[in-house]
Amino acid sequence: MRPLKACLALILAAFALTGCIKVEMAVAISDDDMVSGSLIFGIEKAVLEQDKSGKAPAQIVNDAVAQIGAIPPSQRTEVYEDSKYLGRRFIFDRVPLAEFSRKDGSGPQIVHSGGLYTFTMNGDTATMDLGPTLQFYDLLNAAEFRISITFPGRVIERDNLATLSGNTVSWRVKLSSKHQFKAVSEEPVGFPWLLVGGVAAIFGILIIIGIVVLVIRVNRRPKPVAPPMPAPAVQHVD
Repeated sequence: MRPLKACLALILAAFALTGCIKVEMAVAISDDDMVSGSLIFGIEKAVLEQDKSGKAPAQIVNDAVAQIGAIPPSQRTEVYEDSKYLGRRFIFDRVPLAEFSRKDGSGPQIVHSGGLYTFTMNGDTATMDLGPTLQFYDLLNAAEFRISITFPGRVIERDNLATLSGNTVSWRVKLSSKHQFKAVSEEPVGFPWLLVGGVAAIFGILIIIGIVVLVIRVNRRPKPVAPPMPAPAVQHVD
């Protein structure tokens, strides 16, 4: 199967227009190593309307999507349409990391190892099947690729074109940029049960000490002296 970007390049070449495709991917990694999100592939409606093949716009989109072989596995797809583009949305719902990352190295790669989550993707157009002269470079240069990855833990590394917001790393680059995508995050920090347990234990000890001190104080209080018994009444006999 062709790499994802090679297929996109062929589609661009077929339409021979600039800025005619839309590629956006937004995914989130959960702390149990599952990936959820979506990937949007769209073709500009104006381009679809100019097609001379006689095919319906939806069929042209389906034919283009059929060529894409390097996208991660998705549970379902649906029609995507906005004011400018018509395409398909691939939806990922709790896909295991091992399945999301293709074994042949094409497409996005997410690895969880050594307490770190690492996202990488090769964006080098020099590896695409465009011929030795890269005659479609201008076409690729007009198309943007938008990616956002939300990690389960704190992000500790990202490449020079990435932007960071909380635990989400985002890119907005040209398909011709030859960019090497990379971002690394730590594992999420778990709830500090050990600390909570320690505090609870100390609190419990303080309560016990307080009870013991109270008992000792009560036992040390002087006992009240009983009042003297009244003298018995003396009866006089006449």
